[in-house]
Amino acid sequence: ATIAHAENQFVSGNYKAARTTLLAGSGRNKRYAKQYPVPVSDLLRANSRVAAHLGEGEAYRVGALDVLAALKSGLGTSDPRVLVARVEVADSLMKFGRYETAELRYNEVAREARRLNLPLVEGFAMLRVASMKLSVATSSSPAGTYTSTWEVLGIVATRPSSEPASAASFSARSIV
Repeated sequence: ATIAHAENQFVSGNYKAARTTLLAGSGRNKRYAKQYPVPVSDLLRANSRVAAHLGEGEAYRVGALDVLAALKSGLGTSDPRVLVARVEVADSLMKFGRYETAELRYNEVAREARRLNLPLVEGFAMLRVASMKLSVATSSSPAGTYTSTWEVLGIVATRPSSEPASAASFSARSIV
């Protein structure tokens, strides 16, 4: 009911009221994460996404961590939904410019998914790295110094998922 009400508020343009509704619902229901990890994580995820929409970067990141904690508490660490939540944490880092840390997190998920024989999750994490690198490469930021999309995609395709990202991953031509 909380998500439905907040969705109606959001759709009508009352974003802050939607966030307030979701915060209240999260506060009431977070303690049930172990018994009901998926519905609680859905509520927390909605709150996190509305925070992102409002430009509340830290609340978005913390919300993504809350989603991960809720799922882990009831499902364990090897459930594919937990790994996807870890991708969401990396997404929150990437969205607000923490590219190197996001890449580290995506690669950790890809390695763990490979270990657990979850090729769809592994591919999902690898695709996020490629997408992020393409976005950075084509941006006007100093980090966007690759000469072509193919150069970026070639870098992603040739680096094995077991190789950790370096701190210099996004500096000029450091990974070529």
